[in-house]
Amino acid sequence: MTKCRATPSCSVPMGIDSYCMCAQGSAWSMVYCEEPPPNPGSISLLSSHVGVGGDVHLLFSSSEEVTNIQWFLVNVIQKQTRELHNGTKTTIVTTGAGSVLSIREISRSWEGVYVCRYRYQNLLWQSIFTFHLPLQPGEIRTNPASLTLWRDDPDFGGVTLECCILDDGEFYNVVWEPHSTPADIEVRHGEVCFSLSLDVAPESDTRYRCVFQDSANRSVAVGVPVAVIQVTDVFCPVEYGYNAVWNVTKVGQVQEIPCPRGKRGRVTRRCLKDGEWEAPQAQCVDAALLALLGQIQRLRAGLGIPEEEIPGKIQTLRNYTLRLEKSVHSFWEVVTLVEAIRGISLAATENHVKINSSTMADFATACSQVLDLESQSAWADAFIRFPSLGAVFMQSVENMTKSLEPNGRSLNLILPNVQMKVLALSNLSASDYNLTFYANPAVEVYIKNATLQRLLDLGNLTAASVVLRKLAPFLPGHYGEGLEDSSYVTKSNILINAIVTQNGSMRQADVDLVFAQDYGVNDTRTGFGRCVFWDYTSFGGVGGWSTEGCLSFPEDNDTLCRCDRLASFSILMSASEAPEDFSLKFISYFGVVTSVVCLVICLVIYAVEWKSMVTNEISFYHQMAMANVASSLLIADVWFLASSFMEKNHTNSLCISAAFFQHLFHLAIFFWTLFQGLVLLHQLVFVFQQPSRLAASAIMAATGYLCPLVIAVVTLAIYYPMKSYIEDGACFLNGDNGAIHAFSIPVLCVVVVNIFIATLAVWKLLRSAVPEGPDGEDKEALMSIFKALIVLTIDFGLTWLLGIITMVMDVDVVFHYLFHVTSFQGLFILLLGCLTDKKIRDVLSEGCLKLRARCPALPSLNVCGRDSYSMDQGSEEQSLEIYKPTESGVSGDG
Repeated sequence: MTKCRATPSCSVPMGIDSYCMCAQGSAWSMVYCEEPPPNPGSISLLSSHVGVGGDVHLLFSSSEEVTNIQWFLVNVIQKQTRELHNGTKTTIVTTGAGSVLSIREISRSWEGVYVCRYRYQNLLWQSIFTFHLPLQPGEIRTNPASLTLWRDDPDFGGVTLECCILDDGEFYNVVWEPHSTPADIEVRHGEVCFSLSLDVAPESDTRYRCVFQDSANRSVAVGVPVAVIQVTDVFCPVEYGYNAVWNVTKVGQVQEIPCPRGKRGRVTRRCLKDGEWEAPQAQCVDAALLALLGQIQRLRAGLGIPEEEIPGKIQTLRNYTLRLEKSVHSFWEVVTLVEAIRGISLAATENHVKINSSTMADFATACSQVLDLESQSAWADAFIRFPSLGAVFMQSVENMTKSLEPNGRSLNLILPNVQMKVLALSNLSASDYNLTFYANPAVEVYIKNATLQRLLDLGNLTAASVVLRKLAPFLPGHYGEGLEDSSYVTKSNILINAIVTQNGSMRQADVDLVFAQDYGVNDTRTGFGRCVFWDYTSFGGVGGWSTEGCLSFPEDNDTLCRCDRLASFSILMSASEAPEDFSLKFISYFGVVTSVVCLVICLVIYAVEWKSMVTNEISFYHQMAMANVASSLLIADVWFLASSFMEKNHTNSLCISAAFFQHLFHLAIFFWTLFQGLVLLHQLVFVFQQPSRLAASAIMAATGYLCPLVIAVVTLAIYYPMKSYIEDGACFLNGDNGAIHAFSIPVLCVVVVNIFIATLAVWKLLRSAVPEGPDGEDKEALMSIFKALIVLTIDFGLTWLLGIITMVMDVDVVFHYLFHVTSFQGLFILLLGCLTDKKIRDVLSEGCLKLRARCPALPSLNVCGRDSYSMDQGSEEQSLEIYKPTESGVSGDG
């Protein structure tokens, strides 16, 4: 609305002031509306024929001098207008009288109305050009992708085939071949679906095709194969699994089902020649994530204003990753997330967009959430198929760090997998740059004030350091000059450093780094780490580790790096383990073999003399528990010995089995000692309430084996899918994550309970004034339980206390020797748990004396520990006469 006196659109009397608008076809000319001059410009297509994948050149030409030329693309369907700029796909070359817009490798996402706006004679003008591309086969979704039917099926009720496309506003004439049957049309959820109903199954394999024809008579078709099972055909039966129903499918056919709701892609499964189903192959990605990736790719290509849109895209990505579940449906989602992060960083770098601290915090949060998926198998699966994925992720973070504002605000961010510190420095605040990240293992960075001062002479600057956790295992094993003759492993964090000035990010600066070494569980690597940085120019642009410009120095348990550049740093440790100390290895294996032999002897004693040892209920509980302790330890030791001949990795099912059964039976040992403690507690507290042997047997089985089995199975179910069940280089529970706690926590609880019971027993048994209690024989059995409880709790508790200490802590070699000595546990059980039992000694002595009676030569060995024993039949005098030794040997009537 403009104040005027007389205009073509005003019907008020002359001389009366009014607020009016210029009529259509006229324009305001300073003081009144007038007819505008003719449009001096127009848009023409330079290419004679344009198809998908080709290049498009639009020429705006003007007969007059124009200014402020801008290009826009209007998406008619989405009703969006986006400004175009020079990008990876678009190039704009402008002169005073014209402009050329070039689009490389055009796709259907670039069709729409192109608008060129400009100024001429102080008026804003525009010229338009509408551009359409034909529908492509890849844009047509078939449902189902393929189908298998029975021939002459009496229960066949008909099926419907569909071809669906996104509604692009174009009218299509669609028919189904064969027979040119017109399609039925249905619009739903932004899609237009064209269907064909089959009321009768075909007699043989048939490929149905939906043929699309647009208003320009351009045609495109896709097919839906329908296989018909004959009487002699082999097929895969219906199967319910993987959250889907897999219908009967002919051998050699691939069945395809849609991804879960909200996902885009497909899930396929092939029917193998023997009639067995292949494992499903899922390529599902969240629809919202795919849409965001498309927006980022088009922004980088040239559609939109990067300075305005990048912060919003980063915030959208952050919000999306914060909603991520702990598990993803496929590794494709990890790949898509990394590609989105890469696209944002490249859009910022290529367009010289400066990132403020708030936007950088959102970006770091998204990166931390993506790295959190490392605990799932998705990262590992993605790394197998795309080995450069980790390097792409790391370079994206480094690029964004280098894009920080030189005069931005300081930032201190601590996230689960990303730690970031940003300092805004000036001449007034300059000092040494010294930061420590407690990122397990810790990392420290130090830049001298003199180095910073030389840069501050050019103006204020921003110094930033970023630590990335969990990424190192997913970097390609590329090693540059001087590193290629050895194999290495990167178990440390990644440290990224950047200094940003008014003239851009710096590449060279002297920097000192300190990496705390993390050898991990049971790691026998020797030497200190080698300082390296990731050189993105090597190995065909993927990059690799290089030592150029970096010196390494050992410093206690750390590695000091002195480098002359700013990059992504880490340390390399030799992947070849140093030979294990021979004495430790000998002690370990000799001890386990000795343990196995002693346990076999122990079990033989129980088997042969069981009836003699079990004389009442309490002795039954005690001896049954001891026999099961020996059996459990024997099985665990055998699996340990077997695992020494196995390939120790997560893909070896035997190694996984060894870890599972060692976990199960070592837990069973402790739970059987717990059962003995509970028996002791019951007999001391509930003296006159004795359970039946059947009830006690059920309690024994539940305590001794069911509880450990539940813990072992749950641990396997949690950690095996994440490929973190076992420790690297060992067939036992992983000590780097929570798997080992599934053993240590139950053991600690059992030890605490047993100590409490033992303390209570000492107090109870030593009360001589208490009249009630077990009789003499029962009290003797209880004392055996008490002694066994003390011995076993101390033996096994101390053993695994030392074991867990050596697994999760960096301790002196003395602790390793002590732990390896405890491999003689079977010998300890035989001597302290079996032979110290008075009832067992009495039974063995009786058996030994019987043996001496049959073999007179044996007494000279004095193996029975006493000179006489009263037999069940016969007088004491007769026994003394028979077994009394003489000076020359053994005498008797024979």
